[in-house]
Amino acid sequence: MPDDNPLVLPSENISGNKVTQSIVLKIKDGHWLDWHTCNEENYYARLLLGDLSHSLITDEMVKVNFETIKKYWDTLYESVNNGNASIIKKTHPGIDLDAGFDRVIESYRRLNTKNGRDEYDIEFDRNRIIKGKSVLRSSLESKVKEKTLSAESESQLFIEKGITQYLNKVEIAAFVEEYLSEYGIKRATENNHTIDPGGNKLIPEPPNYRVYIKLFIAAIFFVLVLLTIINLNHKNTSLNLKKKAEDSIAIEQSIVKKEQNRLRAEKIKAETEKIKAETEKVRIEAEAVLKNSQNPNSPNPYPNQIEQIEKYKSIIRDFVIAEDNRDLNKIINCFSTDLVRYWDLSYPTHDELIAKYLSVWNKSYQSKNIVTEIRNIDNQTFDLLTEYEYSEFGRTKPFSRTSTVRFHFDDNGKIDQTYGVIKN
Repeated sequence: MPDDNPLVLPSENISGNKVTQSIVLKIKDGHWLDWHTCNEENYYARLLLGDLSHSLITDEMVKVNFETIKKYWDTLYESVNNGNASIIKKTHPGIDLDAGFDRVIESYRRLNTKNGRDEYDIEFDRNRIIKGKSVLRSSLESKVKEKTLSAESESQLFIEKGITQYLNKVEIAAFVEEYLSEYGIKRATENNHTIDPGGNKLIPEPPNYRVYIKLFIAAIFFVLVLLTIINLNHKNTSLNLKKKAEDSIAIEQSIVKKEQNRLRAEKIKAETEKIKAETEKVRIEAEAVLKNSQNPNSPNPYPNQIEQIEKYKSIIRDFVIAEDNRDLNKIINCFSTDLVRYWDLSYPTHDELIAKYLSVWNKSYQSKNIVTEIRNIDNQTFDLLTEYEYSEFGRTKPFSRTSTVRFHFDDNGKIDQTYGVIKN
């Protein structure tokens, strides 16, 4: 019997001026019906906070909602790792687990503090107005005929869905006036009566020429005063602008240089730590082999096993380096031609692997693995423990994630399975 009851998990809800804990994920047949909210453009909607007033949202509400969604995502990763990728694709059509969860993480990082939410609100409102004006401008350009805008066409602007989803009526009216003034466009007239956006006839009042004359004289006087001020201050203004520009360039160059030095130092430190860790591991393994060979009660039934294990570990290290360097030729050369599994892909071809890698790399400009350990599970199975870092376009700080990746080799020493492993 399918379970149509909602799953109640901890989160925040508003009741009067008090904050109570309760969020409802609509679960049916074992999956969340609204999982696609992770693809929403609005960061609040991704964390199920889109219907709340932003002034009432707290840090705790953002944290608890994120953790609730994360728990559900963890169940999806676990299901994929257990070989149920096809079921997940069927119940979640079009889902990209990594991309979807990255969007949820990004929303949480932007909204988990009051300052972060205020900055996002300002940015979102600015983008809303920019997008709205762009859509409105395109609509106006299609409606203006011979430098004239009809009343019917203007009225349609206030009900077009593509415009009203971004701008309110006041903003639409203000931008229409700005556009008409900028391009010298007139409103259509009917029997010498101007037609307003509502379709009503407006009887024009007779012009007051005295007012026009006074305004004209005032405008001339203002222009003369302005020209005088400009002539007096032109030299000083030019020098100040030049100095400010030079100072600004110098500051930007200094910031870029400091950031480059910091990244270079971090890379050197990480590589040094990696070499130290690998050296220490080789030393420990060598001591263990020596101790085992000196113990007559513990003969090694497989004299070549240690060499084979080190060979597989070396292949994994080369594979990781190839991924960090984004060297597709070396990466593909590590895989078997009869590949059984690559993360959520079953029996993929090498062309499908290349497409997968390019899709991931297009979202980031830098990525690297800091190898913590390579564990031998059995003769042909190994677990790679790594700190995975990557930097996305448009973001200054890199993301970091601890992960365990399992590798299985075929009889020819090629990787025929690799996927993530969830450790308890």
